[in-house]
Parts: sequence; C-alpha cells; structure tokens
Amino acid sequence: MQDPQTLPLTPLDDAALQALDTLLENLSERDEEAPNLWMACGYITALCLVPGEHWPKNWTTDLLGEAATDSECSDFVGLVKPALAAIQQGLYLGQGIDLPFDPEATDDLDLASDWCCGFMLSVFNLPLQDADSLAELLLPLMALSGLFEDEAEVAELMDNESLMQSFAAQLPELLLDIYCQLNAPEEKPQAPSSKRKTRRAGRT
Repeated sequence: MQDPQTLPLTPLDDAALQALDTLLENLSERDEEAPNLWMACGYITALCLVPGEHWPKNWTTDLLGEAATDSECSDFVGLVKPALAAIQQGLYLGQGIDLPFDPEATDDLDLASDWCCGFMLSVFNLPLQDADSLAELLLPLMALSGLFEDEAEVAELMDNESLMQSFAAQLPELLLDIYCQLNAPEEKPQAPSSKRKTRRAGRT
C-alpha cells in the first residue's frame, strides 16, 4: 500500500470548490471577464511558486477584476487561504497537488486549458528570476492556455490535439519541475580551507 504521506495534497474539497464556484458565477453576472473556477485555481497555484512576500500587492483585484467588491475579495481570500497553504506544502514537500480536473481525461482538456490560462496570467505578474530558463517547462502550459495562439511556434503545437492531451497529462509533474527550478538553493562557492600549510620536514 502506498504511503498516504506521499499522495498529492488536495487544496480544496468539494464543498469549498462549490462555494468558490458560486462566488465566481455571481461575479461573472456583472463582469463577463471574471475568471471561472478553473482559471482561479490555476492563478492561485502559480502564486505558490514564490514566497508570499513576492506576490503582487493587489493580486485579488488582478484576478477578480475591478467589479469585485471588497466583501467578495474578502470572501474569496477566505475560501482559498487553506488551498494556498496546501499548495505551498505540496510543492515544498514534492508531493504535488490534486488538480481540480483529471489531467489525463480527454473530456477535461477544456478545463485544463482554463486552469493553464489562469496559471499563466498569474505568472505574468510574478517577479520570477531568470524567467527565460523556464521557457521549456512553461511551453506546454502556454500552449494549453490559448493565450499565445498568435505565436507561430505555439500555434503549431495547439493544432496537434494528441500533443495537447499529452501536455495536460504532464501538468502535475511540470508543476513540480517549475517549482524546483525556481526554488533550488543557490550554489555557494566553496570556502577556503582553514588549515594552515606547514613546511615539509627537512626544508629550510
């Protein structure tokens, strides 16, 4: 039997997902550009790639839009706060997280696309060090997000449905790889030896 401690963490249970979906549905009635549930989940997941002190100051407004009231923003933060903690823990421990869709299911490809859209919108606002080094890891998410269809390289990938499905199946592993690359400890130069050199016997 697999050790339960090694299983991916679940950021939001069904009740929390339903409450979050209801909040976002109500917001979408006033703002057609409001994120849906999967976009919001992708957005907060990307936030967890970096420590909280590096998050954009107004990240809730950036995600929910200007139409969101202070009360809605507060309710949203209250709903996702446990999820943020679970995502951070899952990434830090290398367990990963359960995504709010089945990444290997063909029928869930549109949900994976929305999740990646929210993820990439969040990435745009993060102060990532040496972002160019992440290009290869982010490419599948860029393709799935649909935000880069005007770029020839990405558009070619998007035309390959089987490849896109393969990209979706790789999301849990890619997420951990991106986190590890961003948070790998810096290599420090080796300290010089503290031992003093001594003269060889018989030499003057």
